[in-house]
Amino acid sequence: MARRKIPYGFHFVNGKIEICEEEAIIIRRMFGEYLDGKAMYGIGVELFNERLSYFSDSKEKSSCKVSSIIRDEWYAGADEYPAIVDTDTFEKAHSRWKDNVFLNPIDKKEVPQFTVNEKTSYKPSDTVLQLENQLKEMLNGNFEIEETRNMILQLAAEKYSCIQ
Repeated sequence: MARRKIPYGFHFVNGKIEICEEEAIIIRRMFGEYLDGKAMYGIGVELFNERLSYFSDSKEKSSCKVSSIIRDEWYAGADEYPAIVDTDTFEKAHSRWKDNVFLNPIDKKEVPQFTVNEKTSYKPSDTVLQLENQLKEMLNGNFEIEETRNMILQLAAEKYSCIQ
């Protein structure tokens, strides 16, 4: 696939950057689905499965492209690019991304401390494996942030109980 000289969703017309409406439809859809709770990875996989040329490399690269687009201010009209999404939509998506990446310190739970030595071992239980699979499925579709956080905490507690 050839490298693009201009971000996805835009093209040059008579030396000016303009919105490529065909691609802008996909970008607005990405923002909408992301704000509706769908994971970036799930959106990327969906676009890959639709065989859209820009998202045809792999599922992983597609999800990375979705992540880049959701976080890039150009799509809200920065640096003389015309806005594909309004500022409010961009800010909400960016805020959701930050909440997922940088957990609010108030929401963090106290993690028990322990000393690891040569005798310490970890063997995952069937429950750990089951919870990991459930979490992966949840993250590939629409999910609620609080429900996901609770499942992660439950998984962490279960993993902790497997330390011997």
